[in-house]
Amino acid sequence: MSTINEFYEMIKNKGICVLPTNDIVKAVKLLTHCIDFSCDFKNGTCRKIREQPDLAERTMYKYGSCCGECKSHIGYLHVVYLDDMKDYFKSWNDETGFFKIGEGCQLPLGLRSGICLKKWCYDEKSTKLENALISLIDFFDFKLE
Repeated sequence: MSTINEFYEMIKNKGICVLPTNDIVKAVKLLTHCIDFSCDFKNGTCRKIREQPDLAERTMYKYGSCCGECKSHIGYLHVVYLDDMKDYFKSWNDETGFFKIGEGCQLPLGLRSGICLKKWCYDEKSTKLENALISLIDFFDFKLE
């Protein structure tokens, strides 16, 4: 992807909504830093794969994590806010999406999709506050039809 305009067209063609950012969305993004997602990559694999090695046998776990399909699903995003477009573009890799082999997701927590944060990186044994924050993240990562 050589230009931000090409990136914009790619995400638009995949059905990802591009919306203006508002103060509520900015606040929710900041709150993601209050949650311990325990996301770390050691020896090229993420914590979840090290804890549950049988997951690695599934095709989406190529690259040693659940991020193997990041490119084809464009980070499982449903919404991209205009203020963040440059950050998404800078983090995008045409071969692996937002994922960097051996390092993990290149997106800051506040830019990751609710699917990525909740389904894999999130520990179900979290606090009530963390559960509430995850619900807010999910709310702002909806898909408009």
